[in-house]
Amino acid sequence: MAITTHIPEDLARSLGQEGGGLSRRTLEALATDGYRPGALTKEQVMRCSIMPWLR
Repeated sequence: MAITTHIPEDLARSLGQEGGGLSRRTLEALATDGYRPGALTKEQVMRCSIMPWLR
């Protein structure tokens, strides 16, 4: 699934400069947000291949 979101350019530049790029950081935030309350399992987050500390 692809999701498109619009954020101000200055925020995108600031957030995108920190390792991994903005797309990866967004996916990590979404996966973390789902994992914490138990909506996503560890295995589901691992399928995203974005959080090696879970392995």
